[in-house]
Amino acid sequence: MNTNNNAQSLVFPEQQFYSPVKGKTVSVFGETCATPVGPAAGPHTQLAQNIVTSWLTGGRFIELKTVQILDRLELEKPCIDAEDECFNTEWSTEFTLLKAWDEYLKGLVCPAPSRSDVPAF
Repeated sequence: MNTNNNAQSLVFPEQQFYSPVKGKTVSVFGETCATPVGPAAGPHTQLAQNIVTSWLTGGRFIELKTVQILDRLELEKPCIDAEDECFNTEWSTEFTLLKAWDEYLKGLVCPAPSRSDVPAF
């Protein structure tokens, strides 16, 4: 996403950003939030641009992919056992700890336009 404030330079026009309805909130775990939806953990939630895109399109519960300390193991992919139920059969991580931290931090501090006084969380 471009950081200048020129609306024509955005990948998605601001009109497509999620905008909560004033006075309509959801209570989740005793907290008020704008919407109870968001992406499930996966490789896509390790990238800052996907975290920000999820936020802009209404995701307020963004499940980040677990990062393993053993981040340099060479494991065969795909790593799903799907004979009966599907199970993840290894400790998968696409990024090193430092790279994952870098992406999560960028996703956290990226300025997102606020179009409502409804609390996001």
